[in-house]
Amino acid sequence: MLIAGGNDYGDGMLYKGVFNPKSTFVDTRTLEPYDYWSECVYADGLVEVVDEASRLCSLPFAEAIDKTEEECEHLYVIIPQWFKSYTYKVVKIVDGNIYFTADKLDYIHRGKREGYSVNYDYLYAGTERVRFVLCDPSATSAPMQITDNGVSCGDRQIHECRSCQFLSMSKVSLKNFSLSGIRFIGNSDTNKHLININRTETEGLTIADCRFEYIQSRILIANATPNLTFTNCTVSHCNSHGVESTNSCENTVVTDNTFEACGSNMQQTFCVNCKGKNYYVARNHFTNFGYGAIGLGVWHGHEKNYESSGIVEHNVIGYDSGYLADKEHHTLMDSGAIYLWTQNDNAIVQYNYIHDYSGMAYNHGIYCDDGASHFKLLGNIIVNTAPDNSIDARSCQSQFPESNQDIQMMYNIVDRPIKFEGNTKTDNGCVKSSNVMLYKMWEGVPSNIYKHLETKDQDLQLTYEGWNDEGIIVNGRTWDVLRRLPCFEQIRHYVKRYSQ
Repeated sequence: MLIAGGNDYGDGMLYKGVFNPKSTFVDTRTLEPYDYWSECVYADGLVEVVDEASRLCSLPFAEAIDKTEEECEHLYVIIPQWFKSYTYKVVKIVDGNIYFTADKLDYIHRGKREGYSVNYDYLYAGTERVRFVLCDPSATSAPMQITDNGVSCGDRQIHECRSCQFLSMSKVSLKNFSLSGIRFIGNSDTNKHLININRTETEGLTIADCRFEYIQSRILIANATPNLTFTNCTVSHCNSHGVESTNSCENTVVTDNTFEACGSNMQQTFCVNCKGKNYYVARNHFTNFGYGAIGLGVWHGHEKNYESSGIVEHNVIGYDSGYLADKEHHTLMDSGAIYLWTQNDNAIVQYNYIHDYSGMAYNHGIYCDDGASHFKLLGNIIVNTAPDNSIDARSCQSQFPESNQDIQMMYNIVDRPIKFEGNTKTDNGCVKSSNVMLYKMWEGVPSNIYKHLETKDQDLQLTYEGWNDEGIIVNGRTWDVLRRLPCFEQIRHYVKRYSQ
C-alpha cells in the first residue's frame, strides 16, 4: 500500500504551506478521504460580471453565508461550462452573492444566445441557472480549521497527499517491466501523471492487480511506448483520466478492470483514452463515471502522425439508478459513454453493453463527434440513454469536408434513436444494416435519422420487456429473431429471455 508523500496534521500541528484544493486529504486511521467539496448545486441564476476589467464576477446563491476576504482564504468554487469546469478563487461572500475572479472572460455569440463564457452551460443548452461546487474545509461535517498557526480537525489524524508522481520512465529500454499488487491512495494534481511512461522500448510493460483510489491527477499515460498492458485493476473515486495511450503507441491492452466513480472533477476525462495503433479494450466494467468511459481517436484540431486503430469489445458501461437520478450533480454536456473523435483509421466498437447513461445535455450512448470517420459499430446493445440518442454520428461536412466517411453500423440493438449521416460525396463508404429497434408497446418505435447511406437490410423492430445492469430482457418472439443475428453468440450473455 502506498500513500502519497506529504504532511500529517493533527490538532495543534503546524500547517506548512498554502492550502491546495487539488491535494487528497486522507484520515490516516481509516484511509478514507477528507472531502472538503460540497455537492454540485444550482445557483439562483446566471453569473453576473461585476467588473469586466478586473474580471470580478458574482454567483447568486441566497443560502450562502457571508464571509469576509480573510474568511475566504481557503475557499474555491468550481463552475461547469459545457464540457469542462473551471476552478476560481472565492474573494468574498456578501448578501447571498459569491464573488470570485475569473482567469479570463470571453464574450461569446452562439446562435440566438450570447454572453460571457462563465455562463457556457446557458450558451450551449439554455440552462437558466449555473451549477457550482464550493470548496470550504471549515463547512464540512467534520470541520478542518486552517490557520497560520496550525490545523485543527478534532481528534482526527489527517494526511495531506502532496506528492503527485510515483513512476516516471523515459527513453529507456527494458525487456519486461511490471507493477503488481500495489494499492495507491491519494496524490496531488500538479499537472503530472501518477505513472508516466515515455519512449520506452519494451517487449512487455504490465500493470496488474493494483488498486488506485482517490487519485487527483491523471493516473497513467504512455507515449511512444509499445506493448503496455493494464489488467485486473480497480480504479475508484479518481478525479481525472485513467489510462491514456497517445497516438504514437502500439499494442496497448486494457482488459478486465473495474472503473467506478471516476472522472469526478467534472472535466472532459475518460477512464480509458486510446489513440495509438492496435489497441485492445475489453471486458472492463465502468460505472458512475463523470464525462465518458472510453475515448478513441484523435481530435480534429490535433495533427495525427500515426495510425489510430483497434478493438473495443465486451465492456459493460452504465450508471446505477441513484447516480442516474442525480446526474445533474455529476455530469457535463456534449459527451458519450463511448466517444470517437474525428480522426481514426480503423476503430472497431463491438459487442458492448451500455445502459442507463445520460448527462446534462447531448450525452449519447456512442457519440461519433465532429464528423468522426473510419470506424465500425457492430452488435452493441444500448438502452436507456434518454433523452438523447443511442448512437449519434451527425454530419459535420460543412465544417470538415472530408468527414463522415467509411463507417459501418450493423446489428446494434437500441431503444433510443440512431443518427447516422454520411458524407454527401458518392462512394462515401457509409453502410448500415439490420440495426434492431427495441420498444415497448405503449411507447412506440424510436425514429432514426439516416442520410446518405448505403442500406443493405432494413432495421428490425422488436418489443422488449426491460433491462437491468446485466442485459436486456426480451420475450420469446424477440429472442427467436435476435438469435438469428450474425453476432448473437457474441452478445447472448447480455440477452435474457423473459419467463413469467
